[in-house]
Amino acid sequence: MGHIVSHIKGSSLFPGFLKMNPEEKAYIQAWNQTLTDDVALDLIVTDDERSQAFRSFADRLGRLAPRLKIGETRADAIEMPAFLVQKNIRYCALPEQRELAPFLRLLSPFEENTADMLEPTSLDVAKIKIPASLALYIAVACPFCPVAVEQLASLAFRSARIHLSIIDASLFPESAKENNIQSVPTALLDGRYRWTGTMPINDIIHMLVKRDPKQLSASSIESMLKEGDSATVAQMMLDSGHLFPAFLGLLVHEKWPVRLGAMVAMETIVEKESDLAARAIDPLWERFSGVDDTVKGDILYLLGEIGNHDTISRLETIVATNANPELQEAAIEAVDRIKERQ
Repeated sequence: MGHIVSHIKGSSLFPGFLKMNPEEKAYIQAWNQTLTDDVALDLIVTDDERSQAFRSFADRLGRLAPRLKIGETRADAIEMPAFLVQKNIRYCALPEQRELAPFLRLLSPFEENTADMLEPTSLDVAKIKIPASLALYIAVACPFCPVAVEQLASLAFRSARIHLSIIDASLFPESAKENNIQSVPTALLDGRYRWTGTMPINDIIHMLVKRDPKQLSASSIESMLKEGDSATVAQMMLDSGHLFPAFLGLLVHEKWPVRLGAMVAMETIVEKESDLAARAIDPLWERFSGVDDTVKGDILYLLGEIGNHDTISRLETIVATNANPELQEAAIEAVDRIKERQ
């Protein structure tokens, strides 16, 4: 396995990433000649200064491969710049050196991507029922990383439930540090399960199939909510008889669309199993003081939907002590809803 390069190259910022040698240029042009139709590629940019390096690479790539139609989408600042290879595959790297060939292969038609890979395990991939957040940390000079990229990307091609992020640990050292990445390639599943070096694909698939839904990561649940799949999130919790710990955090997420999706899932649980929904009362109250007023208003709404007699005294405290009249009104409305159910 390779060792992580701890520094970031840099055009004035990233000069190494912005140069293509003649062999790379010829490889891209030859790849373009193999395409019979145009291929779409979305560039995800943020306010991160590294977005410019991605733009520059995309510009060079597009000029060398006219069949490649590259669009640009702006994302939230907390996301990493990336190429969106497929809806469920993000490539947070600049594919130079050893990574160029596997990157272009990911852009090729599905049949060419997967025809010679994973045949013995393809049926097992079809058994994956729970969405997964899979991250693969690489380095562009790593001799072992291209194989890992193709292996895990092939899984994601075969199952839309796998959300794969391929991350250059040298380009994004803060992400590598946060996840204690010491060498590459390293794969992380839901931030909990880790494989380094040669990827044991059968073991990874086994874990994808056999995971306990209560241990789903926040990112996996968030992906479902963003895709409008709140009903499935709710049903998984109803089936298990538990509110997933990561889900509770999404009820107070700073992004409104994520929070709204979680609230819709909670409303489904309220309709079908109010006692299960009531288990969120204490966790929501514990988070109340640490969030901004907009999120507090949503917490008060939820407490009105799931609260019980004991919740009323807590809400009356908000009415008596909170200086924000909108929160006071929200607390009064929550109390009224609870009393209506009693």
